[in-house]
Amino acid sequence: VHTFSGVVGTSYEKNTTERSSVIGSNFPTSYFRYLTSAAQITDGSSSLTSWALMSFFSRLSYTYGDRYTATFNIRTDGSSRFGEDNRYGVFPSASLLWRVSEESFMEDNPIFSNLAVRASYGRTGNQHGIGNFAALGLVESGSHYDDQPGLSPAQLANPELKWETTDQLNVGADFSVLDDRLAFSVDYYVKKTNDLLLNRPVPATTGFTTLTSNIGAMENRGVELAARAQLARGGADGFNWTVDFNIATNKNEVTALYNDEPIMSGFNSRVEVGQPLGFFYGYVMDGIFRYQAAVDAHSAQPSAKPGDVRFKDINGDGRITADDRTKIGSPWPDYVGGLTNTMSYKGFDLTVFLQYSIGNDIFNAGRIYSEAYGSYFDNHTKRALKRWTPENPDATEPRAVYGDPNGNTRISSRFVEDGSYLRVKNAVLGYTVPSSIAGKMGFSSLRVYVQAQNLFTFTDYSGFDPEVNYAGDTSVTRGVDFYTLPQPRTITAGFNIGF
Repeated sequence: VHTFSGVVGTSYEKNTTERSSVIGSNFPTSYFRYLTSAAQITDGSSSLTSWALMSFFSRLSYTYGDRYTATFNIRTDGSSRFGEDNRYGVFPSASLLWRVSEESFMEDNPIFSNLAVRASYGRTGNQHGIGNFAALGLVESGSHYDDQPGLSPAQLANPELKWETTDQLNVGADFSVLDDRLAFSVDYYVKKTNDLLLNRPVPATTGFTTLTSNIGAMENRGVELAARAQLARGGADGFNWTVDFNIATNKNEVTALYNDEPIMSGFNSRVEVGQPLGFFYGYVMDGIFRYQAAVDAHSAQPSAKPGDVRFKDINGDGRITADDRTKIGSPWPDYVGGLTNTMSYKGFDLTVFLQYSIGNDIFNAGRIYSEAYGSYFDNHTKRALKRWTPENPDATEPRAVYGDPNGNTRISSRFVEDGSYLRVKNAVLGYTVPSSIAGKMGFSSLRVYVQAQNLFTFTDYSGFDPEVNYAGDTSVTRGVDFYTLPQPRTITAGFNIGF
């Protein structure tokens, strides 16, 4: 009737990264690839960095009558990245599960074959996204002068730096009907993150422009739905078909910042109270000046000529200035999810996984360079063929002009594109050889297969890949593409054998 389980433990992790490099030049030929063959040793460097994490954790779980389960967790983590008085954080959590379908009043229920409701609340900590010595004031070497070694300040100290924490409430239910042919899982969550680890601006008179700090708060609310349908049950040798579908929606909002001061990151990612994290900030493109009369009627851009981009005067002061910048897009999708079809018949099996994102924007920063004339030397795209000319005044692209006097390539909504996509992320076709045949070959089992990754992508995005973020998994800059290499399409054939 009563079941208890638990664990108590501790862990210690230390990460050390050491780098060394030496650069040589003027090799006799390309066949000589080692430094001893270089005529000149031109440069060299070495560095060492490390960080450590000390953790203590425990979990206790109690189940009564296979109907009620309560689980409690608590862990304490200490990171070398934080200030001496703030290195340790305590992160508790608890969850409750009620298996309603196991109650006596559900024994003769003709609808539900399984029904469970659950709730959980917990706190987690984050230490990633900052330097290994972010809390310390650092001095670095390399400030040499007149062949004499020198030191210089490298970083401001912040002894108050501490863990970023996230509190999350989750309520959900799992249920299945029709003898488990249809199964569903639904969750609603609220995540509140405090003490965000971000680089806040500081006066340049300090010798620096940013300082890593705990400066804000953020909230995420969302719903996740998962469903499974067993459309065909044919047994081991018959036709079987299972479909798994999931969809999720999330609303992100920054709720607090240091002195409510907005933060800029990357090309145009902005953090601002009341807005989603890392939204796109810039000018609003309001069409193209097609004729001189349109230019004369729009005095806010005195340097504009026919064929230039017309920008929106947001504040209405009759001038296009930095004060006219506003929100021009968001990298956060309205919906994300996937669809998996799994089928088998006799020895054949087929699995196809589709991945989708709906409603997110992408800032295509590469177009700033590939659509400029004279300012940069990047190759142009076919958009240049749609540019404005006196013979083509209804063009969708601005004129070709050296130096860009009107700022046509300034950061604006011109480079914001719909990033929605549907992708065949993974597909696998396999065949399991009958055991009698595999046995004659000396195997207990044999399966051959062909697999494809990123097979097809359906999107209106003009860049290489809609599933993109040039800055990596950072906390602020998201949904920005700057000549980012696309994910490769790979096709693999292989086999699995057992003895």
